Amino acid sequence: MRFFRGDAAFAIPELYKTLEAERYYYAIRLRANRVLQGRIAHLLKRPVGRPPKGVKRIYGDFEYQAASGDKPRCVTRILAAIHRLRSPPVLG
Repeated sequence: MRFFRGDAAFAIPELYKTLEAERYYYAIRLRANRVLQGRIAHLLKRPVGRPPKGVKRIYGDFEYQAASGDKPRCVTRILAAIHRLRSPPVLG
């Protein structure tokens, strides 16, 4: 099995075609846009109640075809919500 991972600078349709032709598994970050933000908007809202004590990760996927793309591809979303405490209170 061969893998390729890249940042948003590698989100080029011709690269996708090459990787698929060579049977690579790949993960390439996509630049945010209105369509993608709309697909995950419900996950970005802060839940009601106290924040969790650690990192909460949410995974999921959906089909998405960029305007420059030749076909829809699977997009996996990974959201990590990290809630940090403010500075500790000063006692004295």
